[in-house]
Amino acid sequence: METVVIIPTYNEASNIKQVIDDILNCGTDADVLIVDDMSPDGTYKIVKEIAKTNKKVHLLVRKEKRGRGYAAKDGFIKALGMDAKYIVEIDGDGSHQPKYIPNFIKAIENYDIINRFAIH
Repeated sequence: METVVIIPTYNEASNIKQVIDDILNCGTDADVLIVDDMSPDGTYKIVKEIAKTNKKVHLLVRKEKRGRGYAAKDGFIKALGMDAKYIVEIDGDGSHQPKYIPNFIKAIENYDIINRFAIH
């Protein structure tokens, strides 16, 4: 697996399907890993249904709300276990636009780590 896009989520049911679709159609062959803290709005249930029919969508459900930082950490650990060469993390609320993921993947070929300011 070349690239895994991690999305920490909590109560993103209204937009998670669109974010996943945008990632899967952004021009890369990236897998998507949703890390959800048992969202009361059922975000993880939506992702679980998508993952049943799309092998590029993965779900890590955490039993307690521990916050975005720990969700990202757990997502990175899981992505490394999936043999990801590149790991991208974005928000699940649409504030990070998946259309930039190909630019990140291209830029990372020359660096160990990049952020959104590295993309022109």
